[in-house]
Amino acid sequence: MPNKLKYISLLFAIIVSVYFSLHLYKEPDKIVAENTVQSEKNLQNQAHKQKKTIQQKLKEEKLKAQNKEKSKKAETKIKTKPLFDTDPVVDANVLLNKYTVCIQMLSEKDTINSFLTRYQSNLTEKQRKYFQNTYDYCKKIDQQHPEYQFANYSKLQTQRKQAEATSLWGKIINGKVNPEELSDIEIESLLKQNDPNILLDAPKRLRHYYQKVIHWELEDVLQNHQYDYTNQVQYYAHQLYLCQIGADCSPNATIMTSICFINSDSCGLSFQQFIENILTAGQQADVQLALNHLRRKYN
Repeated sequence: MPNKLKYISLLFAIIVSVYFSLHLYKEPDKIVAENTVQSEKNLQNQAHKQKKTIQQKLKEEKLKAQNKEKSKKAETKIKTKPLFDTDPVVDANVLLNKYTVCIQMLSEKDTINSFLTRYQSNLTEKQRKYFQNTYDYCKKIDQQHPEYQFANYSKLQTQRKQAEATSLWGKIINGKVNPEELSDIEIESLLKQNDPNILLDAPKRLRHYYQKVIHWELEDVLQNHQYDYTNQVQYYAHQLYLCQIGADCSPNATIMTSICFINSDSCGLSFQQFIENILTAGQQADVQLALNHLRRKYN
């Protein structure tokens, strides 16, 4: 009997062992299949993440390219900004100021000979040569731009007077607005536009403001209370500022024609060269001080 129970127990153990083996054991092929599925899922997740990363980078690069294009267009817009104001009065005034000497020379009946004969006793050979070259330059400009009508100065003046001003500066030029009735804030707002077409004529058109405000400020800046000297430094500094923002300061510029007429050593120089070669070191230093002050006023 005991042996029989022993065999029964052993048989039960074998049955239990086989049962658990059948339910818990997994074939190697099944394990490989499950691992393969998991690997594919991992690869899919990884590929999805990489795709998102690539899409994000492409989006960022596209945004950078768009910003770069916008900057380029903005720069092009600045570079291609019209030289003259859209106000016809301002346009005409710029033309009259820029080519004052050409208008004077070409509106003379006997052209350059009349001009040189009139001042012959006061001109050096260097000055005569300079003015002859200036006349040739003016003739060239006149041929390139017949619409300027240099020979008909009175017509240019009439056109400026009859044109309809569309800006405050144009109305000041045409006498429709008295600049002395403007407040300092209004005048400073005009100057802060940093427009060459305004600044070209500002000391003349806004003379009262320059004398009342800017002149006395410059006397303090220069620590020099000689009225005429401060005026001269202001004139040079203002012109130098115009040169830096694009005004014509070449040897043929109106400003240099005027200076050459007074000082033969400056004939053939640009305005910048005149400052560097003709003025003393002390004068140059004062012009620089005044220039820095005007830059703050205009910017």
